[in-house]
Amino acid sequence: GRGLMGVLNTGLLVSAFIRRASVEGGMAMLIKRGDEMAGALLVVGMEKGVIAGVYEQIMTSPGGYEWAKVGPQTIENTQEIDDYLARRKDRDPDLWILELDIPDPARFIAGTGSTG
Repeated sequence: GRGLMGVLNTGLLVSAFIRRASVEGGMAMLIKRGDEMAGALLVVGMEKGVIAGVYEQIMTSPGGYEWAKVGPQTIENTQEIDDYLARRKDRDPDLWILELDIPDPARFIAGTGSTG
């Protein structure tokens, strides 16, 4: 998907996530750098090193986006998550992948960079 970030390009959105995670006492690690302007962003949300879900911005209405869980929902199976991320990387060379380890990742992700 192109242009999913509304006014924020993906590079700026990733920077915003990293900055906010550090302010809130979490950790952010860029797993894969994608296209600065147009790359889609997958956020791997973790809490104390345990995967809570993989999130991506999806279009909810014309011009509106929200973060939604994507990929395998059996998050205990980290191999499934790894396979999903690998498949997405293969299909989309512009893709960004950011890992966030922060309390309540779903709430944190929902509050960062929403344009809708």
